[in-house]
Amino acid sequence: MEILRIKALGHDFGGLRALSGFDLALDEREFVGVIGPNGSGKTTLFNLVSGIYRAATGSISFRGRELVGMSPSSIAHLGITRTFQNIRLFKELTVLDNVRVAKYAAVRYSGLEALLHVGRFRTEERRLTEEAMELLTLFGLDDKAEDPAKNLPYGLQRRLEMARALAASPNVLLLDEPGAGMNPAEIGRLIQLLQWTKEHFPIAIVLIEHHMKMVMELCQRIKVLDFGVTISEGTPMQIRQDPKVIEVYLGKKDYAAVAGRTENTGYGHTADNRPHG
Repeated sequence: MEILRIKALGHDFGGLRALSGFDLALDEREFVGVIGPNGSGKTTLFNLVSGIYRAATGSISFRGRELVGMSPSSIAHLGITRTFQNIRLFKELTVLDNVRVAKYAAVRYSGLEALLHVGRFRTEERRLTEEAMELLTLFGLDDKAEDPAKNLPYGLQRRLEMARALAASPNVLLLDEPGAGMNPAEIGRLIQLLQWTKEHFPIAIVLIEHHMKMVMELCQRIKVLDFGVTISEGTPMQIRQDPKVIEVYLGKKDYAAVAGRTENTGYGHTADNRPHG
């Protein structure tokens, strides 16, 4: 069943078209990848869906409800959460509190009860802590619960960011380059973690990523952007064999050398030095 529908989405920055005519129909529990060189509009897409930017053209519909014009907090409350290219944890808070904070939108006590620590406050706080610890256990972070988030190794900080995003019980999770800065061993563990997440959480996932091994192994469908325009879409095999995609990633000079060779197209290397996004 369809959960998110994006139609003809477009956005400009001072006359520069960052995204043009983007379409996506996302089904429940589907895993879709969005790839493209730096500056192709991928992060702009996530900023539009999450309400950080307001679309210049087009529509974004979540379970039939229009999202364009809604605030990021309202969109998150509806059930769409995201991670960012740069880790945005509360570094001074503990690992546990980073997850707990994502659950406060659903607390069932009043401001007065919180101030006086009476009524439903204690029961709700205990529930939040228990649910947060369950997530930390699932993500292998329970032994780090009382550590400051800033003390975690980079790979575990990425894992904590995912746990926090899932703490809000989203229906759609937007992952913006979760593998950024990771070494091959960490990428392998992240792929396993995302496969596990896909199987155990009732969510749809949209993944932006430059690590093509991750995209090809995880995604059911892939959309390819270049200069804000969708140049290809299909299954991982179809994308891997598309000459337009190979050319965008390698450039015209090297395209002839790899045409017909689908086992290693050089994906993951950008064709130019455009600003990231």
